[in-house]
Amino acid sequence: MTDISTTAATGPSGDGSVAARIKSKHQGRRKPIELPVPRFEGDVIVQCDEASPKAIQAQARKTPVLGFADLLASCCREILLIDPTTGRKFPAREDINSSTPVKFDSRLADMFGIAGGDPTQIVMQIFGSDTAIIGAGTRLLNWSTGADLDTADSEEVEELAGEPHAAT
Repeated sequence: MTDISTTAATGPSGDGSVAARIKSKHQGRRKPIELPVPRFEGDVIVQCDEASPKAIQAQARKTPVLGFADLLASCCREILLIDPTTGRKFPAREDINSSTPVKFDSRLADMFGIAGGDPTQIVMQIFGSDTAIIGAGTRLLNWSTGADLDTADSEEVEELAGEPHAAT
């Protein structure tokens, strides 16, 4: 009889830790989350990577609005725009040939004619309300920690399962 602790540590065929293979299989598999900015009715989207444990701890030590604004700024991969006439999504860029993503920086402030400042201040100006910042920050935090996986809606379940949703 095989000792389960030995199997978990070395794998059933002795080719390495089962846990290490699972971690390797799933590491980096989640696509960045896209958070619409309510002030712009979804025409501006913040694409974010997962928050690090350090960023989550830093957020928890601040007031909710400031903490979530910091978290959104630190996790922002890039800002996306939706063309109102075509509905196409594209990266916000000053120059079409630029490969540097626009984040919560002076380029974004210039695009929307808002006062500059540090990234957290720009988040606060772009989102425009405490409620919007807390809502987006909460979604980012839940997604980063996996809490969203416990509350997937039917469309997310379909996507994960690869099966169409049965009409009710």
